Amino acid sequence: MNTVRVNSVDGIQMVTGGLGFDVKILRKIISLRKMEDQEREEVDQLLELYKAALGMV
Repeated sequence: MNTVRVNSVDGIQMVTGGLGFDVKILRKIISLRKMEDQEREEVDQLLELYKAALGMV
């Protein structure tokens, strides 16, 4: 297995994008990891509420 040392978030995204990962989703996951648990739950609840209002669930 080849390993690459990357020193920046952009570098990580470039490498993972080259491996077939969706960079947009990776950015979202990184932003969710930075949130506190309570804040993340609030965001999830609001998303579910808005999706229900739009008939998406």
